[in-house]
Amino acid sequence: MPNCALCTKGTECDTCEDKFFKQNTNTCTTCDNKTNCFDCSETENKCVTCENGWYPKGSECVECNKMEGCIACEQTKEICTGCTVGYFLEDGKCVKCNSTLDGCIECMNGTYCKTCEDKKYHIDENNKCKLCSTSKHCEQCDSVSGSCVSDCNSEYYKVYENGNAICKHCDTKD
Repeated sequence: MPNCALCTKGTECDTCEDKFFKQNTNTCTTCDNKTNCFDCSETENKCVTCENGWYPKGSECVECNKMEGCIACEQTKEICTGCTVGYFLEDGKCVKCNSTLDGCIECMNGTYCKTCEDKKYHIDENNKCKLCSTSKHCEQCDSVSGSCVSDCNSEYYKVYENGNAICKHCDTKD
């Protein structure tokens, strides 16, 4: 019997080959127009396993990157297994780092930031992004210490307190 992988009674097919489904007891029919489909349902024209980089949705295969931030997914379910930079994986979905960690642009998970937004934030002792409050009015602060590393905005001048550079308003007395 054409396209039958396993038959038990000579003319009855039990299992069809990949990319075919069992239309009746003796016919294996191709999965019609199923782009990127690796295997379809045993009994209907519906994809159940997609090629790498795709997942089944409805009867078709959809690219993993159609899920926000997703770059890799399971071939049999709408579950993401890998995220782009700026996202972390949580319960099969990619979540933006800055949705749970203010100022974070690269994270390991929802509580551990690796990289903060340039200039405005630094990573604190809890691996979260902290606004460079010690360098208010500073154009750029160090991403580790939070100390001002550039000139201060106009009307401010740089001073050092406890080893950190901060910006003070010109009217402020030392």
